[in-house]
This record gives sequence, C-alpha cells and structure tokens, in this order.
Amino acid sequence: MTSISAKHGLLTEMGERLGVVLDNEFEALAKKNLPLLESLQSQKVELLSEIESSWQNSPIPDKGDSSFQYLKSLIERCREKHIRNDILLRKQIDE
Repeated sequence: MTSISAKHGLLTEMGERLGVVLDNEFEALAKKNLPLLESLQSQKVELLSEIESSWQNSPIPDKGDSSFQYLKSLIERCREKHIRNDILLRKQIDE
C-alpha cells in the first residue's frame, strides 16, 4: 500500500502540472490559438481524471499536515486559474 506522503507527492506533482496546463490554456485563449487549446484541453481532462482517481484511492489525510495544506492550496490555485480561463473564454464568446 502506498504511504500517505507518497500519495501526497503524486497528487502535488499532478496538481503542479495542472497549474502549468491552466497557465498555458490561458495564453492559448488570449492568442486564440485553437489547435493548442484543443491539445491543452485533452491534457487538462486527463490530469483531472488522474487527480480524481488518486484522491479517491488516497488514505484519509491529517488536515493539519503541512503537505496536505500545500496540496489543498495548490488545488485552490488551480481552481482560481480555471475560473480565470472560463471568464476569458466567456468574454471572447460574447465579442
């Protein structure tokens, strides 16, 4: 069985990759680069699926653990980036 710290490490690595994909998605949206955007969408969906699967199979974390707190803040930053990208996309659709 995988240790809690190993699971958190894996989730952290995937969360950081998701953050990079979301930043690249924002740039692709800003430049209206549809081929790149489609590729990034595929990467994003794959990462979200992997994160969900790993999270569901992860032991219950100690909410006071610093690695859990970092992971939680990382996921929150990804959520904020997703919202930012959604706002830009909606503005472009309304143009």
